[in-house]
Amino acid sequence: GASLFGCEHYSVYSSEVVEVAPGVNTVIARSDIRCEKGGESKTTLNIDIFMDVWRKVVDERTFLSTDWTVKLDPDTVFLAPRLRQVLAPLQARAAGTSRGMYLDNCKLGMRGSLEVLSRAAVGNWFSGMDRCRAFLRVFCPGDCLWGEDKFMDHCFRKELTLERINNSGLLLEEHCDPPSGWETCHDRSIVAFHPFKDVAAYGACLIATLL
Repeated sequence: GASLFGCEHYSVYSSEVVEVAPGVNTVIARSDIRCEKGGESKTTLNIDIFMDVWRKVVDERTFLSTDWTVKLDPDTVFLAPRLRQVLAPLQARAAGTSRGMYLDNCKLGMRGSLEVLSRAAVGNWFSGMDRCRAFLRVFCPGDCLWGEDKFMDHCFRKELTLERINNSGLLLEEHCDPPSGWETCHDRSIVAFHPFKDVAAYGACLIATLL
């Protein structure tokens, strides 16, 4: 299957139950997934939304039967077989650490369009959510304009001390200084491409990854 449907297990989270494919329905993570934008870069202020989504991931407990958990934005073109190749050399290392491991996908800081966490990292993230909240109040006080990805990246590294693996081959992302022509999706070394906001553009990118 394409995108997350190429993984062994998957869930699609929303504010309501919607059939996204025959026999595949979304799972309600919270009743309202709307949020504001702020700051000069118009960052999506979505920390609370994604904390609820991650709580739902843990509630479902499927992550306990997998080595890695991947979070995707809907407009991310994702190739599961390519990610498996990236993760294979890290498998023993991830299994051998109780603090957990996550992959950094951008030289400017982790981007939320593709988040990859080991099983231990998911557990430590869930148990450390309150600590991360306290961390946020100290490092981004007042009307904090951090998005979910910056929040998680900083807390993972500085508060929860998860192991951060830098991998520039994971993602080509519009807001991570991509090379010219990145949106053609022809680079076979890349795991995911983002963003593709309409069906035609998404489909063209997905097809290009198969050529």
